[in-house]
Amino acid sequence: MIIQDDDNDLYISGLRLHYEPKKLQFDAHILDKSNIKMIGSGKRSYLVCTNDNQLLIWGNVIKLDKDE
Repeated sequence: MIIQDDDNDLYISGLRLHYEPKKLQFDAHILDKSNIKMIGSGKRSYLVCTNDNQLLIWGNVIKLDKDE
């Protein structure tokens, strides 16, 4: 799961990954934490959408077959 607090800081937490929430650090040129519109997570992936509709996605987003 991904969590945003009142100071717009982002944390990730979840089973086996981080039992305690881990604060995420981004360079200001990659993500201005005051510009976050929406956050989301999947089974093994995370997404941040900014107010200007740019997406930051990380984790295991795409599963490829062994032949690919």
